[in-house]
Amino acid sequence: MQVSALVKAVDGVTLVAGGEVEVASLADDSRQVKPGALFVARAGAHGDGRAFIQDAIAKGAVAVLADAGVAPIDGVAWLAARSGGSQQGTTDAAALLPWIAEAFHGFPSRRLRLVGITGTNGKTTTTYLYRHIARIAGR
Repeated sequence: MQVSALVKAVDGVTLVAGGEVEVASLADDSRQVKPGALFVARAGAHGDGRAFIQDAIAKGAVAVLADAGVAPIDGVAWLAARSGGSQQGTTDAAALLPWIAEAFHGFPSRRLRLVGITGTNGKTTTTYLYRHIARIAGR
């Protein structure tokens, strides 16, 4: 997927530096970066991904997504969490990772059909009846 397509698909992400590149995979752990990856430099429970940006680039990352305000590094497409006005309302790269993954994988949740069944009695029976009817209907 082209980096410009990711930027267009996810409100809250902007291309700060670098040019058009093809993103082949996503990674938020520099040890799992493969050539062509977009590396999401996010703070984790035990470390900060920004400290591993150079490692990710050395392993073949072609793009980096970082928090707003992190200085770009030459040689890769640099994406940033856009400050202010984003639909997701964040400048945090970690918060944008699910949206990036959703776009990268073709928005699979849009193809899901969800049904909620609530109430005090009869939920189990209703779910079995619904499943049976849906299968007969080919859904």
